[in-house]
Amino acid sequence: NLTTLTWLNLGGNQLTALPQSLGDLTTLTGLDLGGNQLTALPQFLGNLTTLTGLDLSDNELTALPQWLGNLTTLTWLNLGGNPLASPPPQIVANGTQAVLAFLRETSEAAGA
Repeated sequence: NLTTLTWLNLGGNQLTALPQSLGDLTTLTGLDLGGNQLTALPQFLGNLTTLTGLDLSDNELTALPQWLGNLTTLTWLNLGGNPLASPPPQIVANGTQAVLAFLRETSEAAGA
């Protein structure tokens, strides 16, 4: 029973998918998914509304999902080493809050 877990390091494991049960760890404040082979982020990660830090570095992500912009407690996001097209590099270069704002604006423009 990991319901009080606050930090989880799954970095460097060459993961290509994540278990759905990860979305049940709603007390997480830090999640390290860096150094894997993720090509997309599953929607159940949107349940992790207490995250303040998220490391997605060195994966195979080409786009971030719009729901990531709803993680309003996120203050640190590492996206380095991904072939991201969306958000564009100039947005990513401006930091976490710029990325989250871009995702929220994109979501609103799409009527989501």
